[in-house]
This record gives sequence, structure tokens and C-alpha cells, in this order.
Amino acid sequence: MPDLEPSRLHAEAIQALAEAQLTAMGSALTCYLDQVPREPTFPYVVFWSTPGTPVFAAERMRGWGQDIETVTQATIAGLTPADVLGGVDRLTLALHRRKPTIPGRQVGDFEVDGVAARPGRDPIPTPGGQEVFTTVLFFRLMSSPASTT
Repeated sequence: MPDLEPSRLHAEAIQALAEAQLTAMGSALTCYLDQVPREPTFPYVVFWSTPGTPVFAAERMRGWGQDIETVTQATIAGLTPADVLGGVDRLTLALHRRKPTIPGRQVGDFEVDGVAARPGRDPIPTPGGQEVFTTVLFFRLMSSPASTT
């Protein structure tokens, strides 16, 4: 499957790494992938899968071969702006100097892309009507199929 759906695997790998590191740190930041339950556990981060872009230098040199880059959005949500800021710090610390693992693929560059904005009021409150605040981070990841030679 790694050779067939690398875009999906990138977001899954980032979410799994974040969840494992946050758990090891004892941090209260729930991780979701591509959807949030009707009544989520706050604060949380939801990672959104995005389509990958072929790495064009590899395409010119030897054909695409599924060298790919993705930018995965991480939306951090909390019930107060302070919860969101704390979530950004915890998530950044959890992923700092670490690299996701994707079976069957060699993971290349992994970095935060841009800076999180000031937490803003989300237009959708909790089911009980409580305000929700959010901001986003973006994570850029490159990978290639693992060498078979």
C-alpha cells in the first residue's frame, strides 16, 4: 500500500507520531485524523490529509517513481485562546527533532511550514453552545519509495 497511497500515509504518520509523543509526554492534547467526533475531547488537534505533489527534480531525473511532498494541516482547537496556544506549544515540542515513520518509504524533510496565527473564534460552537477557538499549523513532509536494491 505505501506505493499506492503515499499522500494518505503522510497524514497518518504525522498523526501517529504526534499522538505517541504527546502520550509519552503526558500531554493533554487529543489527536484526530480527517474528522472530529460530535463531542470531541478538548483541547485537540485534527490532522487533515492533503494530496501530494510529485517532487519534480526526481521526475526530471528518472521518472516520477512516487517521490512526493505533502503539506498536512493541523487545526488546534480549545475552549479558550490559552488552551489553543498551549496546544500549539505542546504539538511543536512533541514533533521537534523527530521524523514520522512510513513503512515501505524513506522519509525525507519534515518541517513546520509557516507560523500559527493568533487563535480565533470558530464559527461552530460545541453542542452545548460553548465557544471554540482555533488556529492552524502546516507540516511539510517528503518521502520516496524505499530502495529495493
